[in-house]
Amino acid sequence: MSIEKAKIGIEDLEIGAGTFNRKGRTGFDISVTKISLESLVDSYARLKLPSFAFADLPTAGTVGRLALVTDNIRGIWRDTGTAWVSVTGVADTDDFAGADIGVKINAIITAIGLGNPVVIRISRQDDYSYSTSIDLTSTENVRITGFGSNLSTLNNRKPNLIWTGGAGTGPAIKAPGAIGLEIDHLSLTYNNSAFNGYLISLATTGAPDTSTANIHHNSITGTSTATGAAGLIELDTSERIAIEKNSFRYGVTAIKSTAGSNNVIAIRDNWFQSDFTSAKIVAWGNAWTIESNVFEDGTTLIAALDQAGDVQGLRFVGNQMVDGGTGGGTLFDLRLVTKGVEISGNSFTAASGTAILASSTAGNSLGWSIRGNYISGMTTGINLAVAEGVEITGNVITATTPWTGTNPTRLWITGNDFGLTTTSGLSVTNANTILLSRSAIKGSGLIAVYSIEDNAQALYMLNGTGNSVSEVSDPAGIFSPTAGTATSLNIYYSSANGRYELENLRGSTRTIIVNSVFGR
Repeated sequence: MSIEKAKIGIEDLEIGAGTFNRKGRTGFDISVTKISLESLVDSYARLKLPSFAFADLPTAGTVGRLALVTDNIRGIWRDTGTAWVSVTGVADTDDFAGADIGVKINAIITAIGLGNPVVIRISRQDDYSYSTSIDLTSTENVRITGFGSNLSTLNNRKPNLIWTGGAGTGPAIKAPGAIGLEIDHLSLTYNNSAFNGYLISLATTGAPDTSTANIHHNSITGTSTATGAAGLIELDTSERIAIEKNSFRYGVTAIKSTAGSNNVIAIRDNWFQSDFTSAKIVAWGNAWTIESNVFEDGTTLIAALDQAGDVQGLRFVGNQMVDGGTGGGTLFDLRLVTKGVEISGNSFTAASGTAILASSTAGNSLGWSIRGNYISGMTTGINLAVAEGVEITGNVITATTPWTGTNPTRLWITGNDFGLTTTSGLSVTNANTILLSRSAIKGSGLIAVYSIEDNAQALYMLNGTGNSVSEVSDPAGIFSPTAGTATSLNIYYSSANGRYELENLRGSTRTIIVNSVFGR
């Protein structure tokens, strides 16, 4: 056996994992173990570099000089000639002491000082159990990040921050008054079956509004035995919040508004599993955009969207709702005040239930645009209830009843494919009326009225505050501009009620479709 001796040169070193080959002097390949960069830097730093508190660093002026900093964000710092700067630019949780990851992150916030920006890196792809709430109150431009992703093919994605608190504890992460918060590339989990709070709370509690947060590329979840969280993300007086590219599972609801004034909220490109017992998103506020999400369902439909309070300005666009069974339910369920709503380019598929449901209270559902959607297999496609100012255009709806309502007004329904069904419209029993407008001033324009059972239609002008109607066309002769006309469908202004009405005196129930072209 011969032992080869030679001076070590740069060719004998390689950074990385595993081994590499080099030629020895005798011509044989020699397998050499690569050097871990983290081990090299850590060993060099701890054995060779002087240590200082940040305030005690020598005056900058020697370019390239290194030092270990023992406070602030810690780690290796470099002298640029004019200032000391962190080599990594991040606060690594492994550099901070603490009983759990909550204690460590809170220590970092304390070390850098409230209001100062910092990137907090979860050091290792590992499980981190914690029972100390991560407190980001009134922080500015804090980012908590890891090496994981909700897009990983692994079921147990890491770093995994596992909240262990029980009933009455939490939130696991709270950020009242935080500005510019970012949480990304982590698994955020709770595993206590008794936990009934919020995993992440962006609620404002006496502080300035929580604003400009971005929560993205995370897996946010309970477990198969821990499903009772009131919500995975809480909103309350939260402004300009983006929640995107996350996966959600296990809880009462995924994203919940617990108070109003949640404004300019964007929820996009997320995956919502079927493991929720209430609506996956509960809205309350102004200017919400919910787009390009996937909502999975089980036997009984759980709403993709519900509301806890008034919503003004809502876009529900390009979402997919899949795998709904035969147990009934509603997918898009807005029964409170919603004004200015766009529902477009979505796919609603289920074996039962209702795709879109408006409020049954007059004046709640105003100004809805429902266009370009695909609704398949459901019992009811669209139930307008008593919505006002609605367009239904360019949709494909294969449902038992494509659209219906109790008494919606000011409708424009055109260019849709309802298949061969003849069940759409408003059911008006004999000797009963429906509204054509809710006031004289809102009844100014042209209406086209069609009776399915009679296969007859007519055109009428409603003359607004003139409190009168004008018949334009009645080829079948079954319509009348006078209330009380026997055997007719009567279209008239009701002085007693101060509105325009349609009265059915045909002798039996009629299914009526009204299209409106109003000037105001």
